Amino acid sequence: IDSLDSDHYQPWVLHYPSGFSLDIVSDYLVISINKLHKQYGFNQFSLIAHSMGGLVLRSTVMRYLKSEHEARVAAAMTINSPMMGMASAASGVLMSPIVISSWYDVAEGSQFIDEVMNWSWPDDIPYYLVFSYQSGKGSDGTITLESQIPVSLQQEASKVYGFNSGHVIILSDPDFISSFRTIMEPASQ
Repeated sequence: IDSLDSDHYQPWVLHYPSGFSLDIVSDYLVISINKLHKQYGFNQFSLIAHSMGGLVLRSTVMRYLKSEHEARVAAAMTINSPMMGMASAASGVLMSPIVISSWYDVAEGSQFIDEVMNWSWPDDIPYYLVFSYQSGKGSDGTITLESQIPVSLQQEASKVYGFNSGHVIILSDPDFISSFRTIMEPASQ
């Protein structure tokens, strides 16, 4: 947040229970964006999401564009997001005596993943796909590269950025922060 140009951006943060169904979170975010637009009258907004939030972001944009809306989505960025799901969530669904709702959605091959990944990203909304990896591993320590950067998303993305960093560490990585500032500059003009 400190990396945003405060002359062009007013950050709003969505905190949500990470165990909730991602459909519920996406619907809530669409309703909130429309309500905030009515209250504050902004013309455009950008969405930035880390980890599971990337799935929420994609679902939100899909649902927002289907809703009655007035503000334009100026840009979107997913960072280290399990866009193709996670095997660990699928294992949790199969083996755990208690299953968290979001595990159903984040599981590889879930109905939620199928729905959001079979939807085509609109050409008029710049999409920035950010991923990271740890040297010698096929992941950022949490999310596999296959899940973070499937070919279909690389083709939809305006630009793809990769960093040798960890799943959470990327958010304070100086190289990422520098790129983040550069990426967000054009969206503010």
